[in-house]
Amino acid sequence: MKLSTIFTAFAATIATVAGYETTGSKQTVDILIDYIIKETPELSQNDVANWENGDTVTLQYVVNNNEESEITVVGVTGQFKNPVNNEIVTNLTTGKVGPIAVPPGEAIKFDQKINVDLIPANYELIPYVFIAQDSLIKVIPCRGQLATIVDAAVSFFDPRLIFLELVLLITFAGLIYVGYEIWGKQYFKGVAPVKLRKTFVITTNTHALIIRHPSPTYKHSGIKGLVSGHSKDKDQNKDTKVLVEFVLKEYLDLSLYRDITPKHGGLLGLLGLLNVKGKTFIGFITRDEWTASATVTDRIYKITDTEFYCINNDEYDYLLDKEYENMSHQERERLRYPAASVQRLLSSGAFYYSKQFDMTSNIQERGFVSSDYKLIADSSFFKSFMWNGFMTEELIETRKRMSPAEQKIIDKSGLLIIVIRGYAKTVNTTVGGCEALMTLISKQSCAKEGPLFGDWGSDGDGYVSNYLESEIIIYTEKFCLSYVIVRGNVPMYWELENNFSTKTILAANGKQIAFPRSFEASQEALVRHFDRLSSQYGDIHVLNTLSDKSYKGVLNSAYEEQLKYFLQNRESTDIGYKVLYTRIPIASSRIKKIGYSGQNPYDIVSLLSNSIIDFGALFYDSKPNSFIGKQLGVFRINSFDSLNKANFLSKIISQEVIDLAFRDIGLELDRELYVKHAQLWEENDLWISKLTLNFASTSDKLHTSHNSIKSSFVKSHITKKYFGGVVESKPNEIAMLKLLGRLQDQSPVTMFNPIHNYVNKELNKRAKDFTSKLDLSVYASTFNVNGSVYEGDIDKWIYPEENDYDLIFIGLQEIVVLNAGQMVNTDFRNKTQWERKILERHQNYKALIKGIQFSKNRRIQNHDAVIWLGDFNYRIDLTNDQVKPMILQKLYAKIFECDQLNKQMANGESFPFFSEQEINFPPTYKFDKGTKVYDTSEKQRIPAWTDRLEDDNMVMNPWRPINPFEKSNEPEFVSKNDLEAIQN
Repeated sequence: MKLSTIFTAFAATIATVAGYETTGSKQTVDILIDYIIKETPELSQNDVANWENGDTVTLQYVVNNNEESEITVVGVTGQFKNPVNNEIVTNLTTGKVGPIAVPPGEAIKFDQKINVDLIPANYELIPYVFIAQDSLIKVIPCRGQLATIVDAAVSFFDPRLIFLELVLLITFAGLIYVGYEIWGKQYFKGVAPVKLRKTFVITTNTHALIIRHPSPTYKHSGIKGLVSGHSKDKDQNKDTKVLVEFVLKEYLDLSLYRDITPKHGGLLGLLGLLNVKGKTFIGFITRDEWTASATVTDRIYKITDTEFYCINNDEYDYLLDKEYENMSHQERERLRYPAASVQRLLSSGAFYYSKQFDMTSNIQERGFVSSDYKLIADSSFFKSFMWNGFMTEELIETRKRMSPAEQKIIDKSGLLIIVIRGYAKTVNTTVGGCEALMTLISKQSCAKEGPLFGDWGSDGDGYVSNYLESEIIIYTEKFCLSYVIVRGNVPMYWELENNFSTKTILAANGKQIAFPRSFEASQEALVRHFDRLSSQYGDIHVLNTLSDKSYKGVLNSAYEEQLKYFLQNRESTDIGYKVLYTRIPIASSRIKKIGYSGQNPYDIVSLLSNSIIDFGALFYDSKPNSFIGKQLGVFRINSFDSLNKANFLSKIISQEVIDLAFRDIGLELDRELYVKHAQLWEENDLWISKLTLNFASTSDKLHTSHNSIKSSFVKSHITKKYFGGVVESKPNEIAMLKLLGRLQDQSPVTMFNPIHNYVNKELNKRAKDFTSKLDLSVYASTFNVNGSVYEGDIDKWIYPEENDYDLIFIGLQEIVVLNAGQMVNTDFRNKTQWERKILERHQNYKALIKGIQFSKNRRIQNHDAVIWLGDFNYRIDLTNDQVKPMILQKLYAKIFECDQLNKQMANGESFPFFSEQEINFPPTYKFDKGTKVYDTSEKQRIPAWTDRLEDDNMVMNPWRPINPFEKSNEPEFVSKNDLEAIQN
């Protein structure tokens, strides 16, 4: 049996109870007391007990002595109070216990029996325990327990009442029948019952979002829900659908509705819909605090208060009453309804949002071209930072089905708010004599399956605990600098095992690292983690600050072994990015010695400077509206918990990037900027550490098994703060899981938009009335420029025939001169290098087909017709001595059998569902410049068809190589394609 309260030390004072007065002054004690009700052990403190007069209730107490001296339990008493006005209704008879001695560090149990005999009503039971210590008697109050007391019901089957009941029942039924026959039939003829349905209308200046449940339940009324027990549906997820409409505001008569906008704030944004225990709640931001501005037009707000209203039940309608609005903050904290814990969590000051941009993204992702809100959180990578994703999932899908104009209204009005968890702050500074804004934004990830925070490793998809992305932004009227750094726990399967005892905890031992999965499984998780980082940021530089001592040394050795295997075997895999590794075992004592100042330790900077230069940073010049530079790689930092040490290294990297970036453009920064920059990172460290440690999980059972999830289970876990005197009570971990939709009894809310669905259905029926089809011809050509400039006429190339084309599609490769500074691979010692990189090119194809995103979240495969052309760099798996004689004999089909791309397409690995016309001409790569002679240079390149043209869902005419430019090094491919277009 788990106790129903999380054990934390608290300050209890000597008090007067039931007329007994203790002696002495107020003292602070460290004695933990809780109880369960033995008749209903599953009842938690959040539930309401139901007792009948005449019942005997047994309270089983558990007393934990955390004092340094022995204590003695000598008695127990208590009170029944009115939960509304807190007045004492009656006192319990003081009962003698023991005396029971409790040595330091130990715990005892004892029982107290209570005979229930009160006027039927709602009460709050508050027990008190008498403790003797050092010749003083101390009275310690326990937690309160809400209870509803009723009189014992008289049995319906009492023999003395059965005859009378039958007579009354027959008489009543006869009267109803006669009345219905005489008057009822005529009156009720054709009259259907009317059901009033609770409807929420959220208005903007021009539009209204209407949300209602199709079959709500109405059983309750008024404020009585504050203290009464809430009903529990047997089938909690039988109906999680809601109806939603988005209409012009002028179409509604708002006088028919009641304004429930909170007086103390306002409805600042819609958080989404939350399903808990079969109840559907709609959440709003009601108060916020402006904390940051990434640019002069962008505002970032910290959420300080929220409200949740039930859509499908009136059980919690007291939240809409004036009595609720007039309650104090402390009184609201005591309210119990399924979404209350989530409401308190979101109001804790750890969550941020913006109406100007999607906060899950960074500046390099969203760009500077348009000031319109752009939803990015629906992409797979940035979705990991959206903490209200479970609540907004259906809202986002509903938004996608709306018109672009409606989507813009939704985005601007706050009807779809994306929320992150972490830290955001802006400070004013100067750069080159101009005013500037310096902003630090840190976003915690919520994507990992299992514990999000604490001493844990990776899940199967490569998501890790304690993962955080930090972005430093410096903005002026002339330019904007942005840089991203990420950190997180070691990306492999591991966990920390604790052998708890007083001695081992105080001695900081008894800990060991466990690896629950095989080496191969951890390698797969590590590869997925790095693949995801590379797809977003490019190259990766891993910084490992793990110690090589004790259990951390065990984890460090395992991590380095995984990295070594990964780096050694990456040539045989489909990885196409660079991964660097540096171990920096910086001591905590050195961090304290250096501190967060404007100085950077040279020995650390020297280890990172090459990657800082190679990766670059986002630098945007606002006058020509162009990018001077972009960030091409990312530092991935880890310490054991990815907190203090990782944050300190992030500050060092960030400062060095800022220094180099402005030095390159000839600006010298004031010392004030570096000081403020360090202060931002120091504050970030304190805040992120608090958010992480307060939610650190010491067990993964809650996250991996939903069969017995109860609040008492979570509260029984101890935190990482094993001994710390009076520990601040941390928020309930259940609340976080509710917000993320990870409890067993949760399922997402489904939105049904009858208007849009009806319109789309009818339009599809009448599509032929409004559309016509015509054939389009597309001229597609790909050309390898080879870094040359042609000054002549290109009409012969673009218009080789007299036919008119509807679309002309031109692809160019190698536009820049390929000198040593612009070429990635300049080492030609291995002549078969290209032949060994088929898998790498296949990975590049997958990255493009999945990563390129167009408007309305469309991908390449979502289009009706696709042409893919360019220098694919696929080669022929033959030697020069084999290929060239076959070219002379025009055995092109034989050569094509050894073409790498042909093999990939035949196996369905690259370009599935694409087609390619028959190649009946010699390889187009690689000629000596200005000739038709294949490469005679030292490199002796093997002839190949490197430039290709593939199509999907088109009718392709035969293609051919042409060479309209006399000095071109190789011909380009051209093709005429036909496709069908729909004209509205």
